[in-house]
Amino acid sequence: MKSIWRAYKAFASLYFAILLLPIGTYLLYQYTKRVESDTKIAFSVGLLESDLISYTVERNATVRTENKQNINKTVKRIAPWFHSRKRPRFYVGSETVEEAFSKFEKCWQGELQGHSDRDNLYKCHKILRSIKFSIYNMIYLKQKVLNEILYAFAAIVAIITILLVFVLRNVLYNSLKEGFSSQEMSGNG
Repeated sequence: MKSIWRAYKAFASLYFAILLLPIGTYLLYQYTKRVESDTKIAFSVGLLESDLISYTVERNATVRTENKQNINKTVKRIAPWFHSRKRPRFYVGSETVEEAFSKFEKCWQGELQGHSDRDNLYKCHKILRSIKFSIYNMIYLKQKVLNEILYAFAAIVAIITILLVFVLRNVLYNSLKEGFSSQEMSGNG
């Protein structure tokens, strides 16, 4: 009877470990989605920078108007991401993400109100380049952590699987051994 309870405990631990796998996978998936979101913002900041450069050097009024509209759309689309993050864990800038983006918005508002010149546009570009550099480094660090988590998760799964197979094999072997020895003692063998 004692060996049956050991077998139940061993199988219960197996089911518990199997239950942990989807939970770990879900947490890994959520972290991956955050990195994906940050990568999309980095891509948008890169497009914003290229539109700003084009706006600065372009002489054609139609193209400048188009670039200005693209910049305004992009700023409106990415602003919530910046304002919702006070100090991301891996952000490497000298100020918070929100402060840096607010500086850019203030600089760009000066351009929209017509109080701007090329020096102000250069200042806007410099702020945006600094933001882009910081976000790219933040994403790089997050991806490194993601890789480390993925490898650690795979190693833990492998170790747990090997241990469980070993434990279950021993429990089953001992159960069978006790079953055969009890049959021999009772004369049923």
